[in-house]
Amino acid sequence: MRLATLAFSLLLTACPAPTTAGPAPSGTTPAASAEKGSVSEVDIATFAKKKEAGEVPLVVDVRTDDEYAAGHVAGTVHIPLDQIGSRLAELESHKDQPVYVICQSGARSARASKILAADGYQAVNVQGGTGGWIAAGHPVEK
Repeated sequence: MRLATLAFSLLLTACPAPTTAGPAPSGTTPAASAEKGSVSEVDIATFAKKKEAGEVPLVVDVRTDDEYAAGHVAGTVHIPLDQIGSRLAELESHKDQPVYVICQSGARSARASKILAADGYQAVNVQGGTGGWIAAGHPVEK
């Protein structure tokens, strides 16, 4: 009985409380509130399904020039992380729809997503990045 109580207690502390911030784009998990400055996240499987269904209006790849040239998800716009702040005007026409952001693993795209969200974009970080995309067997362009 004590073991079951301990396991239940651990489960309660390991699972975060649900947020009441509002809905994230379908198939995503909110990483913050749904207000300006918030970022949602999507896993590779969900991203692939949405992309195949035509539900991904824009993907921004924030990797370096060399990484991008080595292989990227088809149809992405390449804006390296260190340029994202100075190139926001290029994305202005997409401000009213989700902007998916991808890098190699998800760390740089998380930072870029925060920059976009702070400027009012509906940023969605692709968890697992291009590495996860390739590992799941999806094709890349060169």
